Amino acid sequence: MAAPTSPRAPPVDAGDISDHYMAASSSASSSADEMTPAPAPDALRTAYAGGGAYVPPGEAFAPTGGGGRSSSPVGRELGDDGADAPLMPFKVIPEYRVCGIKFNRRRRICLFVCCGVMLVLIAVAIPLLIFVIVPKIAQAALAAANLTLDSTSITNIGNTTFTFAANGSVTNAGFIDASVSFDNPVSVYWVQSDGTSVAIGQVPLPDLSVSGSTPKSGTITIDAATFTITDVDAMGTFAQSLVTSDSFTWRLVGTAHAKALGLTFNGISIDKSITLVGFDGFKDVSIESFNLPSSDPTKGITLNAVTRLGNPSVVTIEVGSLYFNADFMGAQIGTVSVTNVTLRPGDNFLNLTGYIKPIDENATELLSQFITYFVGGEAAPMTVINTNVICPNGPVTWLQKGLIGVSLTVSLSENALKLVSNISIPSLAVTFDPADTTGSRLKTSATVKANFKSPFDFSLSILEAAENLSFLDSTNTTFATLDVPFSPATSDQTAGTLSTSFTNATLAMVAGQDTSYQNFFKSLTLSSSYTVLVQGAVDAIANTAIGNLTINNVTLTEATTFKGLNGLSDIKVDSITVLSGSSAGIELQIVTTIQNPSVVSIDFGADITLYLQYNGEQLASVTLPKPKLVPGSNNVTATSLFNPSGSAAIAQGRALLSNFLGGETTEVSIVGTASSVPYTELKPTFDGLTITSSLPGQASQIVASTALAVEIPSTTATSALGIAYLYVNNPFQVALAIDHVVGEIRYNGVVLGSIDQDFTSSPLTVPSNSANYKVGPVTASVTLGMDALDLVVTALSSDSGTGTVQLNSTLVASVGDYTTTIDYAQDTI
Repeated sequence: MAAPTSPRAPPVDAGDISDHYMAASSSASSSADEMTPAPAPDALRTAYAGGGAYVPPGEAFAPTGGGGRSSSPVGRELGDDGADAPLMPFKVIPEYRVCGIKFNRRRRICLFVCCGVMLVLIAVAIPLLIFVIVPKIAQAALAAANLTLDSTSITNIGNTTFTFAANGSVTNAGFIDASVSFDNPVSVYWVQSDGTSVAIGQVPLPDLSVSGSTPKSGTITIDAATFTITDVDAMGTFAQSLVTSDSFTWRLVGTAHAKALGLTFNGISIDKSITLVGFDGFKDVSIESFNLPSSDPTKGITLNAVTRLGNPSVVTIEVGSLYFNADFMGAQIGTVSVTNVTLRPGDNFLNLTGYIKPIDENATELLSQFITYFVGGEAAPMTVINTNVICPNGPVTWLQKGLIGVSLTVSLSENALKLVSNISIPSLAVTFDPADTTGSRLKTSATVKANFKSPFDFSLSILEAAENLSFLDSTNTTFATLDVPFSPATSDQTAGTLSTSFTNATLAMVAGQDTSYQNFFKSLTLSSSYTVLVQGAVDAIANTAIGNLTINNVTLTEATTFKGLNGLSDIKVDSITVLSGSSAGIELQIVTTIQNPSVVSIDFGADITLYLQYNGEQLASVTLPKPKLVPGSNNVTATSLFNPSGSAAIAQGRALLSNFLGGETTEVSIVGTASSVPYTELKPTFDGLTITSSLPGQASQIVASTALAVEIPSTTATSALGIAYLYVNNPFQVALAIDHVVGEIRYNGVVLGSIDQDFTSSPLTVPSNSANYKVGPVTASVTLGMDALDLVVTALSSDSGTGTVQLNSTLVASVGDYTTTIDYAQDTI
């Protein structure tokens, strides 16, 4: 390397170096034991700042740059050109070792100075640490610590004190194990929403200890500390906030002393805030059970309810007795109370008791609505407003300030109660209005009976009831409605029955539901029974100890079975009277007994026309004038016009008249058609109506007796002409004219004679309502055979001097102006 250009020091003699080294060795030998002699001269090599090296005496110098120069016992310094140059003179300083560390004089001086400084620093720092820094650390650790209360309780409440207990924890309490003792009870401030702190009291706190892993932590346990209230009014305001707010903050202020590291530190300031969950207005409230078990004429209806009150806070508070007004929709309907209340975190079940008694008429109406909601399964929002609180030790003004006026709203609800079931309609009356030819709106009266179950146990009787009912078809579609106004009702709470009767209700068809409406009446008329689904609601006025209450909208769904008319199959014809005859036909009066097996009364309000058939042929119309059919027997007088049309019908009409006049009973059919009624909605019913009945014969015989005179021309004659007179009964209300008679007279099966006489020019007329009316003479051809004569002589020689003959005839007769042919036979004349 290039030699430095700075001036060189004068050379040092090797002998000087040796002398210094030996002196240093001698001096070092006289030092303390820990001092060791310096190493041999070869260890005293030192670099020269300007370049080159020191070569101890006796060693040859070997230049690194070559040149082959011989060694020299004296150290040399290399010149810039590699030539020998004399070394700069320097002083050799002896070296010492302490704990293996080389110390020379300079280092010893530095060490002594440093130790002195350290001693001064320690003398100053330790008091500073103990009396200033550590307390500051403790204060900072306490300030940074987190205080949490997991549970608190307020019991034994008085106007100026209460017992306070709590459990919690201290976390993030620094890095030193320590304990804190409070000098005096801490002051408790309530921090309001605007940040203002209001002093409310003082409470002593127990010692706190923190330990364990860093950051340190510990527990807080306050057992039955006496909380002294310093401002009763502020405490009352705090109590209001505790009840209504979702959280609150207490600020704890005081002084304490701490112990750490075996030392005690006084004068530590305490200022900690703790935030706890409030009661949040007790929003989590529900009714677990509700009953009105009895009633008192003066106090009202007894109320029992189990209320679940959720407390979201960790605060337990011993309240005592609470008193409430029970309101519904702003009106007071009763009062309730609960005793021995201690509100704990979580669910609290309170047994409320009291009385329902509205304070005015408006409250009574609202109570009716409240019960309606409850019965109908709708939410009934009841509000209970605190009116007083009495702690176990007596009234406490600050707690009253906090709780009085606090309201709790609870939704009282049940599943819809089935108060009415098993509906039956023992009687139903419908009246058709002739002005409404559709028949879609009917005046209706009925008696309705049902099972009735009150949801409450207090005395209750139904005075009136109103119904709004819907009739549903097989597809659950409403085809008719029945609106029943309030009508008298009776109930038996013990037997569980309800009965009501109503008049002038309206059964109305739902527009567009003609088919189902028509089917309802068709089934009701033609079937023995018919079941229809009835849905709707019942309104009831009930008498109670607190007056009359109206319970609305009691819903019902019932399959109700009606006994049907069974096709009016039981019709008896009691009598037939011939009234008149005209070219249109024979007018008859038919007295019938119609059995109605149903519970339905029907007032048709208009004439009903049916048709009489015999052997499938229509012979007459039968008109029921504005019939009213009630359950049971109905005597109905109908009018009929006998007017068969067509050869087949005329033949069957001739047979029917012959049976009738001959006294024979004939089975006939009475059928309806769409034209039987004027009401559109009833036409399908009558179009399918067929009634089988028996038509009785004429009770009295037409020919009461005969008188026959015969002139015998000779003893050998086999026949003769006779003159006969007939004594005729005419029960008709119109004269009977015989236009032609063709027949024969028999006696015990033997033909006595025959008649064939035309009276068209001078008919044999029998007045109406005649008995034994003599008509004649009628010319008869008499057979004079021996057998016939023997029979006649035998009959005439009897005690009575009379005999009976049989008549088989065909009559052409006119009933009024109606002429018809009749086959008439009579066995006893």
